[in-house]
Amino acid sequence: MKRIFCLATLAAFSVAHADLTIGSTAPALKVANVVKGKAVNLSKGLHVVEFWATWCGPCRQSIPHLTQLAKKYKGKVDFTGVSVWENGKDQLGQVKKFVAEMGATMDYNVSFDGDAKYMTKQWMEAAGQNGIPASFLVKDGKVIWIGHPMAGLEETIDQVLKGTYDVAKAKKALDEERKQAELEAKAQKELSGLLKDFNTAIKNGDMDGATSELEKVIKDKPAYKWMLMPSLLQIMCSNGDARQNNVANELAQHFWDNGMELNTLAWTLIDPDSNNKSADPKVALKIATRANELTKGENAMVLDTYALALWKNGMKAEALAAQTKAVDLAKKMKGQEELVKDLQSRLDMYKKG
Repeated sequence: MKRIFCLATLAAFSVAHADLTIGSTAPALKVANVVKGKAVNLSKGLHVVEFWATWCGPCRQSIPHLTQLAKKYKGKVDFTGVSVWENGKDQLGQVKKFVAEMGATMDYNVSFDGDAKYMTKQWMEAAGQNGIPASFLVKDGKVIWIGHPMAGLEETIDQVLKGTYDVAKAKKALDEERKQAELEAKAQKELSGLLKDFNTAIKNGDMDGATSELEKVIKDKPAYKWMLMPSLLQIMCSNGDARQNNVANELAQHFWDNGMELNTLAWTLIDPDSNNKSADPKVALKIATRANELTKGENAMVLDTYALALWKNGMKAEALAAQTKAVDLAKKMKGQEELVKDLQSRLDMYKKG
């Protein structure tokens, strides 16, 4: 289970110019093939148009959620999933096979974009959407919401049906989000130049050199400090640098009210897949305890980290109790069999301990 900061080469990325936004007239629902259900008319009523691909793991996780929403809003909202960005020769065949295998867990209209890629160009590219799954909520032919299907879609539909949804406010929020993304893209472009020597050191396996280069950039460009410090911590952990504990403490102070960031910090220090002998388990426990407090002891992954920190500090009974709860919570999460297996393996270890 990986919950560590990315140590991969830092590179620049771009943000596509977005012409399709909230308030825009929705493009046509023009697909090559209808694989399941029917083609719908977007000019009237409330519709969800969701983009996905057979190879996309997050898409597979969101599909059952969309099915639940389709059942919840039956007769009020139409749901259409459009397959895009497929790979291989028989792409339509892949989509048909996937949909058949999903069966009742993918119980809504499903279409395939096809070689013309109309949906890709007129929807995804026009809206500056570079990742899937991505959803568009359309009302009477107008786009009124754009986002991840598992992050705000249900709440938005509820507001629309109740008549409390503020389209203007939503557009303003999306515009701000896109503006921030553009600023981040510019920062990443500058960073790709600043980190040239760092990236070379990483590619050559020179962790000492990578550490020095990253520290130099952080010192010369303090505006990027909190963006780069997590990577510095991971390098130090992988290299057994004892200064990692000071860096972890500094990062913890900065992220003290962010439970998930703190969880990642603690895990980076005590990741059982690493051979980090320089981490101070007390530092990890302090950070993990705070993360667990912020998530009110109800997050399986945070509890897993907390339990491991307790175990490494010799608090075995407490670790066993926390891990037991983590497993119980994970079992209630749909589509998380691998997570349950991973947490259970640590629980078994604690029981044998």
